[in-house]
Amino acid sequence: MSIFITDMDGDSDPDVLITDRRGVARGCRWSENPGPGAAQSQPWPSHPVGGQKREVMFAALTDLDGDGLRDVVLGAKDAEVLLLRRLDAGGRRWAEAAVAFPENMGTAKGVAAGDIDGDSRIDLVISCEGATPPKSGVKWLSYRDAPFGPNWQGHEISGPAGIKFDRIELLDLDADGDLDVLTCEERHGDRGLGVIWYENPFGPPRR
Repeated sequence: MSIFITDMDGDSDPDVLITDRRGVARGCRWSENPGPGAAQSQPWPSHPVGGQKREVMFAALTDLDGDGLRDVVLGAKDAEVLLLRRLDAGGRRWAEAAVAFPENMGTAKGVAAGDIDGDSRIDLVISCEGATPPKSGVKWLSYRDAPFGPNWQGHEISGPAGIKFDRIELLDLDADGDLDVLTCEERHGDRGLGVIWYENPFGPPRR
């Protein structure tokens, strides 16, 4: 579902982080680059991150708790976000927690991470498939106590329009200083909503 080219172990070469929804290698894992001169001739060791017993969907990399280590968040069937907390700089140790989707949504598809409301804390934006009206297909989540705790609050974005949404990108599309939501939808009405963006009403981050 997701593929990221990123240095997972701090050795300055690019590794590969993936999410795979089905099969014996399902879950989130990363393949370790064996180094210069060996990347095309030697096996890339595989390291599990989390979600090995789940059907995982799209993922995002973000430092949820501000400790300087990038964590992984991903959608998981049926309707949860998995929070995979990195515990070491080498990418070998992870802790897994789950946050349930808010009520009145479809099943998990996309997830993105960024400061939506300008409070300098990381929020999550989630998308769904199977969001038949009056269910919502896109919402954003903010944590109440701690980012790896269970208390996340849902906030509306899309309303009931749309049924099958997909990957999410957070971009400042109107150049007003805040993150808007870019996604696509394929089953609303006869043709779907197509590629759409939702304008963030919050404005630039507070200083």
